[in-house]
Amino acid sequence: MTSLTSPPRRTVFGRPLGQALAVITIGVLLAALFVTTSLAIASQSVSERNARLLRLATAPDVRVSPFSGEGGIRGAVYERPGQPTMLVVVTGLPPLGRDERYEMWFLRGGRIYENQHVRPDREGAARIALDLAEPGFYDEVTITREHEQFRLPTGPVVARWTRR
Repeated sequence: MTSLTSPPRRTVFGRPLGQALAVITIGVLLAALFVTTSLAIASQSVSERNARLLRLATAPDVRVSPFSGEGGIRGAVYERPGQPTMLVVVTGLPPLGRDERYEMWFLRGGRIYENQHVRPDREGAARIALDLAEPGFYDEVTITREHEQFRLPTGPVVARWTRR
C-alpha cells in the first residue's frame, strides 16, 4: 500500500519558498532602482556643477588672480563680481609621500574659516570650487603640506594667494 502524504513544504523566513523568493526579488529590484536613481541624481548634480564652473571660468567679467609657490607651483583664483563662487586651480604640486597630503586653507582677516583636502592628479593639478556665504568672502588661500589630520595648519606653506 502506498502512502499519499504530501512532500514536506520548503519555507524561508516562515513563508513558502515561492513567496519568499518573490519578496527577495522585489527587494533586490527596489534596491537596484534606488541605487540607479541615486547615481543618476549625483551624476546630474556633478554635471550641473561642472557646467556652472565652466561658465564662471569663461565669463567675460571673471577676475583671475594668479599666484605661485615653491618649486614651480602655479595657481589662479577665479571669481566674478557679485557671485558667491570661488574656483582655485593649482598646477605643479609635487608628488607626496605616503603619509602626506595637501590641504587648502581659506582665510578672512587672518582667521581660518574652511579647509579642503587637495587631491592632485598625476600631473600635479587640482581644482577646488567653493560656494561662498557672500561674494569675495575669503581674502587669503594657503596650501600646506601636512602629515597629520589637524584642524589647524601645521605643515609648511607651499603656495599662498592674497586678495589685492
